[in-house]
Amino acid sequence: MEPQKATLLRGSGAFAVTVLASMTAVVAGAPPAAAAPPTPRFGPAIDGYQPYDGQDTCDPTPKPGVVDFQAMVLAAYPGTGDSGISRACDIGGQSEHKEGRAWDWRVSAFTQRATANDLLNWLLATDQFGNAHALARRLGIMYIIWDAQIWRAYQPGAGWQVYPCSGVTDCHQDHVHFSFGWPGALRQTTWWTGQRPIGTTTVGFYRRSDSSWHLTNDNAGPSDAAFVWGAPNNGMTPIVGDWNGDGKATVGFYRASDSSWHLTNDNAGPSDAAFVWGAPNNGMVPVVGDWDGDGRTTVGFYRRSDSSWHLTNDNAGPSDAAFVWGAANNGMTPIVGDWNGDGKTTVGFYRASDSSWHLTNDNSGPSDAAFVWGAPNNGMIPVVGDWNGA
Repeated sequence: MEPQKATLLRGSGAFAVTVLASMTAVVAGAPPAAAAPPTPRFGPAIDGYQPYDGQDTCDPTPKPGVVDFQAMVLAAYPGTGDSGISRACDIGGQSEHKEGRAWDWRVSAFTQRATANDLLNWLLATDQFGNAHALARRLGIMYIIWDAQIWRAYQPGAGWQVYPCSGVTDCHQDHVHFSFGWPGALRQTTWWTGQRPIGTTTVGFYRRSDSSWHLTNDNAGPSDAAFVWGAPNNGMTPIVGDWNGDGKATVGFYRASDSSWHLTNDNAGPSDAAFVWGAPNNGMVPVVGDWDGDGRTTVGFYRRSDSSWHLTNDNAGPSDAAFVWGAANNGMTPIVGDWNGDGKTTVGFYRASDSSWHLTNDNSGPSDAAFVWGAPNNGMIPVVGDWNGA
């Protein structure tokens, strides 16, 4: 059971008015969070709501997801405090504190209401993809109690409900209580498993002679997917990306002769998207990435002659970003990737002559990372990916 009393809400009329006013402040017309923790960029795929799973064992050791959430919140709101994660097994009744998967954030409903509501609005806001209560779901929060109210992930449509209580602490007016489901407590939800809910990048092959693709999910054993898509020996450049933002990379082609792109969302059948972008036979190198962090991979070009990059966020119209980065005709191989985990793909170079890598996080200025890895002039082709899902 939830740690609440069976008694009805009681107190003065002024107290009841305070409760109703605070419920309105959190629920209706919530402004954007002003000081909340830094938020990674995610695609549309998201965790489900946590079901109710009350404490049924006793292991008060603080669980890692709760510890990290605690540190994150305290860093974002330095004027607040910590009322603890763990609770001894012989104190009080049922509570996720006794399993190390609840935390009490010390903040006052009387003097720090705006601070508390800032975090709660951040947790319960709808994201750009229409996912309600998005960050609470990504963090694996099961329920929240604050100022004589409770929000339950397992009853999301009910919103904030009255929490029967008596007294400042019992009514959670001197702290906010967060209980986590086990996935959130153990850092298994999408907030913790990666900057976006997309799995670890693994390897595969494309064979031009028969237009066959051979992909593996674990870099070992036989192919997990083997299929033919496209025409053999057609002079097209294979590309891969998450074209529809569903969290899975699928295949495609770029054909230089007419600057056409052919993309599939399921590695089968006709192209799900076929379009022309760019000029035919212009000597530009095709690149693909999530340039704006919306969870979808879109296309672009790199031109060696002037070291210019031309990127689009919607596979149509003029470039959404056009800039020069690097030195013209410098013999470097263009590469793209999310180098700092902010959910956006940015550009870089690999130079074979000295095996140096040069990466930027914002497509401008000097390299944000420059290092040597590998042996110079060894005939190897640079590849990039999220190999460990970190």
